[in-house]
Amino acid sequence: MEILTCLHVCSRALKTGQQRVRSIVVTAMKDTCLFCNPVLHAMVIVAKLDSSFSLGVPGYSRETPSAAWEACVSRLPGEDAHTLANRVYDSYLQKIGDDIDHRTIWSNELYASEINTRTANCLGNDVSDPARGRANHHQFTLRWHEAQQRIRSGGGKVQEMSNTYIASHHIQTIELANDAVKVFNAQHPNSSTPKRVAAVQPPKTPTHPDPHRAAARETVPE
Repeated sequence: MEILTCLHVCSRALKTGQQRVRSIVVTAMKDTCLFCNPVLHAMVIVAKLDSSFSLGVPGYSRETPSAAWEACVSRLPGEDAHTLANRVYDSYLQKIGDDIDHRTIWSNELYASEINTRTANCLGNDVSDPARGRANHHQFTLRWHEAQQRIRSGGGKVQEMSNTYIASHHIQTIELANDAVKVFNAQHPNSSTPKRVAAVQPPKTPTHPDPHRAAARETVPE
């Protein structure tokens, strides 16, 4: 109660006063049910202050346009790579709020870098399969930089750098192949690993016997 009284005095002071803090402190002083648990009482006050001051502040309030973007930090359980890429892309469009679409957003290097970096990080933060996450992070970043090089040299299309394109044509293709292998191994636990197909060897040049040596062998007495 002494702490609440001090907060109340400070919140009313001319130099240190804050109407919002004073309102929350006054409410807390009237909440006699929590007086018996000071720690819980303090947590409630802090939570109310946090909720009050974060309202309308980008990156804090759940109602802000950037809330979905800030929530994109990992791959969700059961989420495929294409769905993850779409989630990151949609949340970024919601965050920037510009009049921009899929046809022009990838021409902006800043936008493209932020989207693809976040997509790679989400793929890498794969709680369900950390090994898959590390491999996907590397593969996504590699394909992204390859697309950048092709575009800069004039031999690629801008859409090849999009996170959804890379996720669908590269990451998800690899994952589907790996899943098929896992299913096969599960169904055939005693099956030996298929051997690698040997490279086709060029045909050997036919050898022709020396006629003089053949004649000499025929004249040798037995």
